Amino acid sequence: MSAFFHVPVRWRLTALALMATLLPGARDLQAMPDPQPDGRPLLQTRPASLAAPFPMAWEQEETLSPAVQPPAEAPVAAPSSAPSRSADANWAEHAWREMLESYFHSQDPEATLVFLQSQSPGPFSADQVRILVQTAAFLDRDRLSRLVNQQPQESRIAPYLQLVLGDKQAALGEEETAHQLWRQVAGASQAPAAAAEALLRLGQGGRESPVPFKVGLLLPLSGPSAQLGQNLLHAAQQALAHYRDVPLSLEVADTRGEMTATWAAMDRLAEQGVRLVLGPVFHAPAKAAAEEARKRGLPLITFNPQSDVTQTRPGGGLDSGPVNPPSLEQGGVYLNAFHPTHQALVMARHAILNRKLRQVAILAPKSRYGEHISGAFAQETLRLGGRVTRLDYFSEESPDFSMAIRSLAHLDEESQRRRSGAAKRAPRLDPADPLGVDKATDLEPWVDFEALFLPARADQVRLIAPQAVFYNAGPPHVTLLGSALWNNTKLLLMDGTDYLQGAVFCDTASQPREQFDAAYQKNWSEPASQLAQLAYDGVAVVAQMLRDERLGGPSWQVSLQRPEGFPGSTGRVRFLPNGESLRDYHLYHVTGNGVAYLAGPPPMTAGGDVFPKRPEPSPFR
Repeated sequence: MSAFFHVPVRWRLTALALMATLLPGARDLQAMPDPQPDGRPLLQTRPASLAAPFPMAWEQEETLSPAVQPPAEAPVAAPSSAPSRSADANWAEHAWREMLESYFHSQDPEATLVFLQSQSPGPFSADQVRILVQTAAFLDRDRLSRLVNQQPQESRIAPYLQLVLGDKQAALGEEETAHQLWRQVAGASQAPAAAAEALLRLGQGGRESPVPFKVGLLLPLSGPSAQLGQNLLHAAQQALAHYRDVPLSLEVADTRGEMTATWAAMDRLAEQGVRLVLGPVFHAPAKAAAEEARKRGLPLITFNPQSDVTQTRPGGGLDSGPVNPPSLEQGGVYLNAFHPTHQALVMARHAILNRKLRQVAILAPKSRYGEHISGAFAQETLRLGGRVTRLDYFSEESPDFSMAIRSLAHLDEESQRRRSGAAKRAPRLDPADPLGVDKATDLEPWVDFEALFLPARADQVRLIAPQAVFYNAGPPHVTLLGSALWNNTKLLLMDGTDYLQGAVFCDTASQPREQFDAAYQKNWSEPASQLAQLAYDGVAVVAQMLRDERLGGPSWQVSLQRPEGFPGSTGRVRFLPNGESLRDYHLYHVTGNGVAYLAGPPPMTAGGDVFPKRPEPSPFR
């Protein structure tokens, strides 16, 4: 399939050796086996390279079901029902994708020449074109622009890079620049597939107008959450404008945030002939929509994170084990949502594996969200060999967190009685010491943990951190760990963050998120809600599946679970066989100058490879 594998063996191996010296990650290509005597490569089972970024904040408390248990490891359903392909074809696709990723993430300009020389003459195959466009779409605009500038005049990949660069410019509202790039690509005789795609983006495809692909959109457009519903509708319309070359139409229905209205909305959408439904947001409507979708065999991608939504059977009720159909073709239900579980796993892995901290404590809000994310963090900590010494909650209604923090420092009434009875009176701290204790007791604060997981809002963290330091439960003695709820620059940069120095939290990649927020503000003159990204990504994923199908890829019904995922407003999003979506969370830390990038997403293999291993992070991130 790849032209690379039809060149003479000796020359091909020489090219790979050269690439290994220039391209980061090309060492994986060196490990490829020599061909068999008949010229076919030896087959091996290797996971596709994955690289991605994760989400910004937890949706809203209402999106959780009333009784949330700590998450069990996600079940893996039956494999996708994608058409069977030969092992040779799959191996060649994987090799081509890895070669592209290695080249795209190289910083050496000489790698361009080596890469181009490794390709035999002639046009790329349809599969090579599709993978080339997919892989380039995950690059940021600046990196993609540098790659375009490095291409020689005769480069056969330059038109495809320019095509994707135009897509990124258009998404940022730079329409004139995007059209200039597409017009250049439209005249590229060496890349006919890229030229045809550019003409479609320019509205000059020269084809009969295709029948629009109808997508249903379930949102709370009236009732107490009407403002949120309108915000999500704007984000979906923004995605529709960014993929104008794809014949999509949105059929919007109001759920009012209720189950009864959701049932009626699903009836209307089915009558209108939609082929896929996006939404709703809240748990009860999502359950109702999933129930109706299964009855009708209608694919559903909801914005709610609760796994029981994917387990709803026709007629209602739950059953044990994975029940989600393996593909959209069979009416599968998928969750395009931000999962607090994933944030908890990332932070637990950072504390136990990266920082080698073994004793951790948890202080979380007394809410369904707080209990859910705390349970996931504790479970992963224990699985990795750590120990949870304290688990305390604070009331979100009260701005006074002293009782919970005193409990962490063993200064609550019960701890004081126990400590007073077990030991002699401890010497009083120097009253001038800023880390002194309450004068009502002679007991000093005592903590038995090295890290404190604090999955609270940024405004709450700013009030908790100074008190934690006062009782020796914060920096520099204890490392503070946070969730994506911390990432509020306005609050983190206000006075009082000196107590957060060295604290670490996770969030999605900042660049795509900030670009989405800026484009949304420009289009609608209002800030985007934290959930607007889900509506944008839902439409974007459908559009990308249809683009893939147009480029000769598999039908849209079976491509949702493609291992490389889809670029979205928070970075890469992948859909797993159990119905969950996976976004990558990067690590950030608080410094004297504000918030700084710390590290890329850690490798995750929990739940039977639900979180696939990733290659080395790109130096351009």
